[in-house]
Amino acid sequence: MVSNEQKAIEIDTAKVIAQTELIKSFLSISDYQLDIMFCSDYKIRRLNRDLREISKSTDILSVPINEFTYPGVFEEDQSNVGEKHLGDIAICPSYVMRQCARDLKYHEARPKNSPRDESVDAGISLAMESGYFTLEERIPLLLIHGILHLLGYDHETDEEWAQMTKEEDRLLNLFLEAQKPSMVTSLDRIGDDAIVTKPKKKSKK
Repeated sequence: MVSNEQKAIEIDTAKVIAQTELIKSFLSISDYQLDIMFCSDYKIRRLNRDLREISKSTDILSVPINEFTYPGVFEEDQSNVGEKHLGDIAICPSYVMRQCARDLKYHEARPKNSPRDESVDAGISLAMESGYFTLEERIPLLLIHGILHLLGYDHETDEEWAQMTKEEDRLLNLFLEAQKPSMVTSLDRIGDDAIVTKPKKKSKK
Protein backbone atom coordinates (compact mmCIF):
# COMPACT_ATOMS: atom_id res chain seq x y z
CA MET A 1 0.00 0.00 0.00
CA VAL A 2 1.19 3.53 -0.79
CA SER A 3 -0.16 6.45 1.24
CA ASN A 4 0.51 10.18 0.98
CA GLU A 5 0.16 11.75 4.42
CA GLN A 6 1.71 15.11 3.58
CA LYS A 7 0.19 17.98 1.60
CA ALA A 8 3.20 20.09 0.65
CA ILE A 9 4.17 18.17 -2.48
CA GLU A 10 2.01 16.24 -4.91
CA ILE A 11 2.87 12.55 -5.22
CA ASP A 12 1.79 10.28 -8.06
CA THR A 13 0.99 7.25 -5.89
CA ALA A 14 -0.09 5.14 -8.87
CA LYS A 15 3.33 5.64 -10.44
CA VAL A 16 5.07 4.78 -7.17
CA ILE A 17 3.05 1.56 -6.96
CA ALA A 18 4.05 0.64 -10.53
CA GLN A 19 7.73 1.37 -9.80
CA THR A 20 7.61 -0.67 -6.60
CA GLU A 21 6.04 -3.64 -8.39
CA LEU A 22 8.70 -3.45 -11.09
CA ILE A 23 11.53 -3.46 -8.54
CA LYS A 24 9.89 -6.35 -6.68
CA SER A 25 9.71 -8.32 -9.92
CA PHE A 26 13.48 -7.93 -10.40
CA LEU A 27 13.95 -9.41 -6.92
CA SER A 28 11.44 -12.25 -7.47
CA ILE A 29 9.32 -11.06 -4.54
CA SER A 30 6.20 -9.95 -6.42
CA ASP A 31 4.02 -11.91 -3.99
CA TYR A 32 5.36 -9.96 -1.00
CA GLN A 33 3.75 -6.79 0.30
CA LEU A 34 5.19 -3.63 1.82
CA ASP A 35 3.77 -0.32 2.96
CA ILE A 36 5.16 3.00 1.70
CA MET A 37 4.25 6.27 3.37
CA PHE A 38 5.08 9.78 2.12
CA CYS A 39 5.16 12.03 5.15
CA SER A 40 6.08 15.48 6.48
CA ASP A 41 9.40 16.62 7.96
CA TYR A 42 7.81 16.57 11.39
CA LYS A 43 6.58 13.00 11.00
CA ILE A 44 9.85 11.56 9.70
CA ARG A 45 11.83 13.42 12.36
CA ARG A 46 9.66 11.77 15.03
CA LEU A 47 10.05 8.37 13.38
CA ASN A 48 13.81 8.83 13.16
CA ARG A 49 13.92 9.77 16.83
CA ASP A 50 11.75 6.84 17.93
CA LEU A 51 13.44 4.23 15.72
CA ARG A 52 17.04 5.37 15.64
CA GLU A 53 17.31 7.90 18.46
CA ILE A 54 18.30 10.57 15.93
CA SER A 55 16.13 13.66 16.28
CA LYS A 56 16.40 15.10 12.78
CA SER A 57 14.76 14.77 9.40
CA THR A 58 15.98 12.38 6.71
CA ASP A 59 14.91 11.32 3.24
CA ILE A 60 13.95 7.68 3.80
CA LEU A 61 13.51 5.22 6.65
CA SER A 62 13.05 1.48 6.13
CA VAL A 63 11.58 -0.74 8.84
CA PRO A 64 12.02 -4.47 8.12
CA ILE A 65 9.94 -6.94 10.12
CA ASN A 66 11.73 -10.17 9.15
CA GLU A 67 15.00 -11.84 10.08
CA PHE A 68 17.47 -13.05 7.45
CA THR A 69 20.25 -15.60 7.48
CA TYR A 70 21.74 -13.77 4.52
CA PRO A 71 20.53 -10.72 2.59
CA GLY A 72 17.44 -11.80 0.66
CA VAL A 73 17.29 -15.18 2.41
CA PHE A 74 14.64 -15.39 5.13
CA GLU A 75 15.32 -17.21 8.36
CA GLU A 76 13.15 -20.30 8.66
CA ASP A 77 10.15 -20.54 10.95
CA GLN A 78 9.03 -16.91 10.83
CA SER A 79 5.38 -15.91 11.08
CA ASN A 80 5.96 -12.78 8.98
CA VAL A 81 7.14 -14.88 6.04
CA GLY A 82 3.83 -16.69 6.00
CA GLU A 83 2.08 -13.33 5.79
CA LYS A 84 4.47 -12.33 2.99
CA HIS A 85 4.98 -8.81 4.33
CA LEU A 86 8.40 -7.16 4.18
CA GLY A 87 7.89 -4.08 6.34
CA ASP A 88 7.47 -0.34 5.98
CA ILE A 89 9.18 2.52 4.13
CA ALA A 90 8.72 6.21 4.98
CA ILE A 91 9.83 8.91 2.54
CA CYS A 92 9.85 12.66 3.22
CA PRO A 93 9.34 14.55 -0.09
CA SER A 94 10.23 17.94 1.42
CA TYR A 95 13.59 16.62 2.59
CA VAL A 96 14.23 14.98 -0.78
CA MET A 97 13.48 18.26 -2.56
CA ARG A 98 16.05 20.04 -0.39
CA GLN A 99 18.54 17.28 -1.13
CA CYS A 100 17.91 17.71 -4.86
CA ALA A 101 18.67 21.44 -4.55
CA ARG A 102 21.89 20.75 -2.59
CA ASP A 103 22.99 18.17 -5.14
CA LEU A 104 22.37 20.58 -8.00
CA LYS A 105 24.46 23.25 -6.30
CA TYR A 106 27.26 20.74 -5.67
CA HIS A 107 27.08 19.37 -9.21
CA GLU A 108 27.27 22.83 -10.78
CA ALA A 109 30.26 23.81 -8.64
CA ARG A 110 32.18 20.62 -9.36
CA PRO A 111 34.87 20.83 -12.08
CA LYS A 112 33.81 19.04 -15.24
CA ASN A 113 35.26 15.54 -15.69
CA SER A 114 36.68 15.53 -12.15
CA PRO A 115 37.40 11.95 -11.05
CA ARG A 116 35.17 10.18 -8.51
CA ASP A 117 36.44 7.97 -5.75
CA GLU A 118 34.36 4.85 -6.44
CA SER A 119 35.83 3.20 -3.35
CA VAL A 120 33.72 5.68 -1.39
CA ASP A 121 30.66 6.08 -3.64
CA ALA A 122 28.88 3.26 -5.42
CA GLY A 123 25.39 1.98 -6.04
CA ILE A 124 22.56 4.42 -5.40
CA SER A 125 24.78 6.97 -3.64
CA LEU A 126 27.01 7.18 -6.73
CA ALA A 127 23.98 7.38 -9.03
CA MET A 128 22.56 10.26 -7.03
CA GLU A 129 25.87 12.09 -7.19
CA SER A 130 26.07 11.73 -10.97
CA GLY A 131 23.76 14.64 -11.72
CA TYR A 132 20.72 16.66 -10.77
CA PHE A 133 17.55 14.73 -10.04
CA THR A 134 14.02 15.91 -9.64
CA LEU A 135 11.91 14.45 -6.84
CA GLU A 136 10.14 12.22 -9.37
CA GLU A 137 13.46 10.86 -10.65
CA ARG A 138 14.88 10.31 -7.18
CA ILE A 139 11.96 8.31 -5.80
CA PRO A 140 12.78 5.04 -7.65
CA LEU A 141 16.39 5.29 -6.45
CA LEU A 142 15.14 5.57 -2.88
CA LEU A 143 12.72 2.70 -3.41
CA ILE A 144 15.53 0.42 -4.58
CA HIS A 145 17.62 1.31 -1.54
CA GLY A 146 14.73 1.01 0.90
CA ILE A 147 13.45 -2.32 -0.42
CA LEU A 148 16.93 -3.84 -0.18
CA HIS A 149 17.02 -2.83 3.49
CA LEU A 150 13.70 -4.63 3.96
CA LEU A 151 15.40 -7.72 2.54
CA GLY A 152 18.23 -7.65 5.05
CA TYR A 153 20.83 -5.70 3.10
CA ASP A 154 22.89 -3.19 5.07
CA HIS A 155 26.00 -1.03 4.79
CA GLU A 156 27.49 -1.01 8.27
CA THR A 157 30.67 -2.88 7.27
CA ASP A 158 32.81 -2.73 4.13
CA GLU A 159 31.62 -6.20 3.13
CA GLU A 160 27.95 -5.30 3.62
CA TRP A 161 28.42 -2.03 1.72
CA ALA A 162 30.06 -3.79 -1.25
CA GLN A 163 27.30 -6.40 -1.36
CA MET A 164 24.48 -3.87 -1.12
CA THR A 165 25.86 -1.41 -3.68
CA LYS A 166 26.46 -4.26 -6.13
CA GLU A 167 22.80 -5.24 -5.86
CA GLU A 168 21.73 -1.60 -6.13
CA ASP A 169 23.70 -1.28 -9.38
CA ARG A 170 22.06 -4.43 -10.76
CA LEU A 171 18.56 -3.23 -9.93
CA LEU A 172 19.21 0.28 -11.20
CA ASN A 173 20.40 -1.05 -14.56
CA LEU A 174 17.33 -3.28 -14.84
CA PHE A 175 15.05 -0.39 -13.91
CA LEU A 176 16.59 1.94 -16.48
CA GLU A 177 16.40 -0.70 -19.19
CA ALA A 178 12.74 -1.31 -18.42
CA GLN A 179 11.95 2.42 -18.73
CA LYS A 180 13.43 2.86 -22.20
CA PRO A 181 12.47 4.36 -24.54
CA SER A 182 9.61 5.93 -22.62
CA MET A 183 11.77 7.60 -19.98
CA VAL A 184 14.87 9.63 -20.73
CA THR A 185 15.85 11.60 -17.65
CA SER A 186 18.75 12.35 -15.34
CA LEU A 187 18.60 8.66 -14.39
CA ASP A 188 20.19 7.81 -17.70
CA ARG A 189 23.33 9.66 -16.59
CA ILE A 190 24.06 7.43 -14.03
CA GLY A 191 22.59 9.77 -0.41
CA ASP A 192 21.39 10.56 2.29
CA ASP A 193 19.21 7.64 3.39
CA ALA A 194 17.95 5.79 6.47
CA ILE A 195 17.07 2.22 7.58
CA VAL A 196 16.12 0.05 10.47
CA THR A 197 17.91 -3.25 10.74
CA LYS A 198 16.03 -5.74 12.80
CA PRO A 199 12.39 -6.67 13.12
CA LYS A 200 9.99 -3.92 13.66
CA LYS A 201 11.76 -2.35 16.27
CA LYS A 202 14.63 -1.11 14.20
CA SER A 203 14.94 0.95 11.17
CA LYS A 204 17.45 1.60 8.48
CA LYS A 205 18.55 4.37 6.27
